[in-house]
Amino acid sequence: MDIAIIGAGVAGLSAAQHLSSLGPKALRISCFDKGRGPGGRLSGRRAAGGAIDHGAQYFTVHDKGFQNQVWEWQAAGLVDLYPGIARQHASGEILMESDQPPRWCGSPRMNSPIHHLASQFQVQWSCRIQHCQRIASSWWLESDDGHRYGPYDALIVAIPAPQAVDLLGPVPQAADLAASCRQARLAPCWAAMAWFAPQQWANPLTLPWTAAHLDHDPVLSWLAWEQTKPGRQGPPRLLMHAQVAWSREHLEASPGWVADRLFAAASRYLPQSALPSELQAHRWRFARVEQAKGAGPVFDAAAMLGLAGDWCVDARIEAAWISGRDCVQALLAALPAQPTQI
Repeated sequence: MDIAIIGAGVAGLSAAQHLSSLGPKALRISCFDKGRGPGGRLSGRRAAGGAIDHGAQYFTVHDKGFQNQVWEWQAAGLVDLYPGIARQHASGEILMESDQPPRWCGSPRMNSPIHHLASQFQVQWSCRIQHCQRIASSWWLESDDGHRYGPYDALIVAIPAPQAVDLLGPVPQAADLAASCRQARLAPCWAAMAWFAPQQWANPLTLPWTAAHLDHDPVLSWLAWEQTKPGRQGPPRLLMHAQVAWSREHLEASPGWVADRLFAAASRYLPQSALPSELQAHRWRFARVEQAKGAGPVFDAAAMLGLAGDWCVDARIEAAWISGRDCVQALLAALPAQPTQI
């Protein structure tokens, strides 16, 4: 049996992982992703001053199955607990949270668990699947450079909902699931990264917090000192995430303009005046789930087509992993029963 997965982020690789462990032995999995390597929204940006995770910053754990996965990752040195996160109060003051749930992050990079998962499967990186077609009982895929892949017995689409709509909308057999994708709503986020020369700061670790949610700032929603996260070291590096409303308002602005504005907004929270040695920005067009797709199937047995992504469940990294698992369970339930061997 041949199965294609479009999207090799947390959801897609979770689906590949569960297919590999739960599916038939004679199973071949092919993964495709438009990115240059593992990460997706867990990606980072490298510069001379070190790497900065500019996507998702941490995750929490509620599901028992995901908890077991996280413990495996921790034993392998791929994740660690992320303490020291504060929150801005209505007064503007930033204080540590006394009752915060355990938060985890990848170590030494946020995408370390994804690198580990991706290494177990055949992934075609830098491959944007632009069209898919159901012919008879098989799926065929076509990339934006004209390459054709297939046939596949089943297809799992694990990309952001708006991209899934674009891909599946023209496919008659995918009409129901494409309609389901349209229910999800994703929000953008501008991220800015600042690298500092070591001599510019006495010691950023003297801050009363190393990362903070800024709930009452009109521009910024998050600040984090990258070098203080588990498994990191090196010169001071600051990540800034913009508020959703600000990101929407300036969605098409130039990265240089955005980077300057976000750093200016962050300066009020910095302990001393310093200019970064390098400043960059990145636009996440589909960063956060504002509304999940809601109730409804994630797999169409007649079309042998499934959906996976955090937007299928909830706005959490854990939800992406769960969605991959749930999609595979529905796929396997649709397969004909295997004869018992005596």
